[in-house]
Amino acid sequence: MKRFSKRTWVPIGIVAAIGLTAIGAFAYWTVTGSGSGSASTSAGNVAITVNQGSSSSGLYPGGSVGLSGDFTNPATFNQYVTSVSAAIPAFSFQADSGKPACTQADFSLSGSPTAVGQDLSPGTGGSWSGITLNMTNAATNQDNCKGVTVPVNYTSN
Repeated sequence: MKRFSKRTWVPIGIVAAIGLTAIGAFAYWTVTGSGSGSASTSAGNVAITVNQGSSSSGLYPGGSVGLSGDFTNPATFNQYVTSVSAAIPAFSFQADSGKPACTQADFSLSGSPTAVGQDLSPGTGGSWSGITLNMTNAATNQDNCKGVTVPVNYTSN
């Protein structure tokens, strides 16, 4: 049997040392531990804007026009809208003082509140409809209502 020389033993020793080191690198301790953390929710809803997209022009005594539109969600998260309601705020317009003033009493709304049931993403979107603006056919002169822009306030729930 042939004996290895010193030249042969040195590389074998280096390889053995590296091998033992590599085996030692895979050793580990088992441990247990614990920890805690938290997350918080948003402080609350951000008000959604109800936009009217339909034109309410062309009203006349006894006539009506359908109202519809969409929403603007300024939040960075989705928000749910259940319904939209509308109201005509108090106003008075009297271009001709010899005739009765045009007021909110000359108009009415029907179909309010209208169901929406939409989960709105951030930005503008979604839709609503089903509210009708009516002009009353009163027994009095309604000339002061000619050319009037009827204000309508919307609320989303």
